[in-house]
Amino acid sequence: MQTVTAYEIDLCGQVQGVGLRPFLFRLASQNRLQGIIFNHPAGAGADLEGDPEDLRIFLAQLRNNLNRPPLKIENLFCRETKPRGFSGLQLVEEKNAPARSDCGGADGAALGGEARQGADLGAAVARQAVGRQVVAVRLSAPPDLATCEQCWQEYLDPASRYYLYPFISCTACGPRWTVTRGLPFDRERTSLADFPLCPECLEIYRNPLDRRFHAQTLSCPKCGPRLSLRAHLAHPRTVGAAEVETPSPLWEVAKRLSSGEVGVLKGLGGFQLVADALNEQAIQRVRHLKARPDQALAVMFRDHRSFLRFGGTAEQWALLKTPVGPILSLPGLHLPTQKMLAPDLSELGVMAPTTPLHLAVMTGIEAMVVTSANRHGMPIPRSVQELEFANQTSSGSAAHATKDVDFILDHNREICFAIDDSVLRGDQILRAARGLRPQVEACEDHGNILALGADLKNSCALTAGGLMIDLPYNGRLENLQGLEEIRDRLKRQLDLFSFCPREVAVDQHPQSVTPLLNLFPNAEVTRVPHHWAHALAVAEDGDLILAFDGTGWNGEAAMNERRQRSRDVWGEPEINGGEGYQFVDGRLHHVLQMAPLPLVGGDSAVREPWKVLVTALTSVGFPEERLFDLLPRVARAEIQVIAQLARSTPLLCSSVGRWFDAASALIVFGSRTQTYEAQAPTILERDADASATRLADCPAPALPAQSFLKEENGKLIFEAARLLPLMAETGWPHRAWLAHAWMAELVASAVAKFSPRRVVGVGGVFQNEIFSKLLAARVKLFRPTHTPVNDQSIARGQLRYLQLRRRREIFGTGAEHA
Repeated sequence: MQTVTAYEIDLCGQVQGVGLRPFLFRLASQNRLQGIIFNHPAGAGADLEGDPEDLRIFLAQLRNNLNRPPLKIENLFCRETKPRGFSGLQLVEEKNAPARSDCGGADGAALGGEARQGADLGAAVARQAVGRQVVAVRLSAPPDLATCEQCWQEYLDPASRYYLYPFISCTACGPRWTVTRGLPFDRERTSLADFPLCPECLEIYRNPLDRRFHAQTLSCPKCGPRLSLRAHLAHPRTVGAAEVETPSPLWEVAKRLSSGEVGVLKGLGGFQLVADALNEQAIQRVRHLKARPDQALAVMFRDHRSFLRFGGTAEQWALLKTPVGPILSLPGLHLPTQKMLAPDLSELGVMAPTTPLHLAVMTGIEAMVVTSANRHGMPIPRSVQELEFANQTSSGSAAHATKDVDFILDHNREICFAIDDSVLRGDQILRAARGLRPQVEACEDHGNILALGADLKNSCALTAGGLMIDLPYNGRLENLQGLEEIRDRLKRQLDLFSFCPREVAVDQHPQSVTPLLNLFPNAEVTRVPHHWAHALAVAEDGDLILAFDGTGWNGEAAMNERRQRSRDVWGEPEINGGEGYQFVDGRLHHVLQMAPLPLVGGDSAVREPWKVLVTALTSVGFPEERLFDLLPRVARAEIQVIAQLARSTPLLCSSVGRWFDAASALIVFGSRTQTYEAQAPTILERDADASATRLADCPAPALPAQSFLKEENGKLIFEAARLLPLMAETGWPHRAWLAHAWMAELVASAVAKFSPRRVVGVGGVFQNEIFSKLLAARVKLFRPTHTPVNDQSIARGQLRYLQLRRRREIFGTGAEHA
């Protein structure tokens, strides 16, 4: 008799909604195996049996496909079991799947055995049960995927049943997270459940040989979602909007965009404001509607020909066409309206059409402004009701008054979770959203923990059963309406995962609103210092972590008794942002810090960087009369007040981000007010980049960096404020470059004292490419590419903090936390 071997296989991670089950079906079929393949609450599973050699080949092939994007298997467990006598091979729904009493145990074994990205495959699953009757937490959440090349070909093929169908998708692309109502990810638990499959689609769905076999988002023109167009029927626009009866809403919108109109359309993750990117009047209207006078606007190019015509390259276009479909910040483009689109940058944020709907409305234009249709401080709207709510609560602001746009293109497929576009610059993630989040990965199992991140660039993360889920970007927690919407979104996300934490981490700043996101009054709440979280998010990536950003509350100053201060003796700064940490044997030691600057004016100093310049120069004895010369547009009385406050007992700030604010005010920004976050340093970086090609004939002045270093309170201090008078007095013409070069030289000299093997840079300052590259030329610098260096990584660090605290391996001398 033929020998039959049987295995139970479980896979956890990013395994639902990414075509895994059809892939397993084809692989098992090729190897003549029998059994069933199914989703379960923690991922996916397969009960397979057949010839031992066929099973061995199947498992080897599976092991070789663990990194098949967008599939991401964090844990894969295989256990031999008793054959059940299967006849044939089937994909079954979760309700018909077998319960697992355990996914591990003494008799199991991890498949593969090799370590991947520092995590032992199978280690977490071996500690958790995954059957329907055992696991309460559902931990597989698929990200949305941009339209794949095969779907694009069918969309443009007149012979295809999907010709010009804007909602085309398959197992490799289309909506996932944004249409998820429940888990596991099956059609019946998505908003596609509102659209029963027609007979033709049902046949395709059931055909193992079709590439849409078990494609949960499958639909066609007969059975799929329907478009609707609301537009202003006459001009002026005050006439009002009405439903437009047209056989082709997409063609109508395309005509309107090409004639210069501005409208709103429902994209993959929410409503977007759109206009012709080559029409100056249309761009001005977008800026008025968004109340965004200076901040850059993203541009979507219709196709690769248009992209190449305006200076793009084939290699860049290929990056835009990945499954993530990100916004990429690129240099070298030359649109005639570029100065209107990105007045403060030498780069432009660009993207390719992420869905056929976008391409369809661009038939009459080559490039389109695409920006979220939210007013400042509100998340991207996912419904017309949310769009109109933003208008009703705008308190007189022109931003997003729906009556002021020319049309609204809607459709009847519900967006369950709104999400912004992801933004990348080189290999750096500036915003992790559509296509990149949610992200599932293995971690230490310390129970159910929820981290609520930071106030700016907020995102949340959670752990359960040895897995971590990094949730998408939420935005800024700036006003009550926006906070309530984000709180509601988080509640629905946690309900989706059936998640209830025993611990919740929030930002330690006393004015942080992250505690208001907490939905669990009975959970233990821990306030985690901002820069500890920054450092811990990347602590395993190197042995010296530089956490450089704008503002973060100092945990050490808050937890330790403050020293008496005078004009000559300063205590620990209340505000951090220029910190260096060593992570040794599970402990974080604070070993490096920028010498603190006085901070006068609170948030107004952030908006008006000249105030930081005045306090910084005053702190190092710069003559007051010279301040008047540097800032001729500021009233002398204002400068005197700020300088006097700086000499008394202000808040102290060790922030490299604030230092760059001061340098920007000195060199390029003057007394202007910032209209968006980090505007002044952004312009300083742009001007430094413009100077780079002229440096060969004009060598930069040398810096005696060692004289700017000192030991104090057990830390090495670098006195960056003393650079500012030198830059004020120098006659060297390229001062924007000099600011970056001298700060990089000073930091490199300080870092060299610790002889690190690898330095990790985290915090918003490391989004500055000029500074990062100059520092990398002097030290072995690593910037993480799996998570943003900005505040979106804070939630990951908060989770790590609580995990380490559970192991009682927290902070070294000077930073103990009970």
